[in-house]
Amino acid sequence: MKKAFTLVELLTVLIIVGILGTLGLAQYGRTIEKSRASEAWDVFSHIRKIAAAYYQEHDTILTITQPELNIGLLANQYPGAVSMACRPTHYFWFRHTTGPGAGVFSITATRCGATGKGGLTQWQTIAISDTMDFASTAADVMVVPAPYQ
Repeated sequence: MKKAFTLVELLTVLIIVGILGTLGLAQYGRTIEKSRASEAWDVFSHIRKIAAAYYQEHDTILTITQPELNIGLLANQYPGAVSMACRPTHYFWFRHTTGPGAGVFSITATRCGATGKGGLTQWQTIAISDTMDFASTAADVMVVPAPYQ
């Protein structure tokens, strides 16, 4: 007598594999998004160094501009809030704010939409923000939304 799988056994295995595949795909998406955030961390590090050097030279951070931070429209600059348009080479666009004190500086990276690398169908409002106070010894404050933690 031949041994074979019944239709019920095959369907049970297919359902289990389908459920595991769905769970794995969702986790895969979260992992990919976390890895894309590494672009923002890299840019934060670079901009932070530029801002610290600027503060050392000028004793204020209030007058720093986006081109001085390497943020702008040129191909060798990070995409900035001037155009709010991402490039196919980046997952985020960046902006900076200064104040209220002479040493307070914030950088925000906002996830790109369909025009950015990754081809999302809409803008994501998730932003990663890094605030530092060069005039104080207080610790920096970094706000990291849940998908990027």
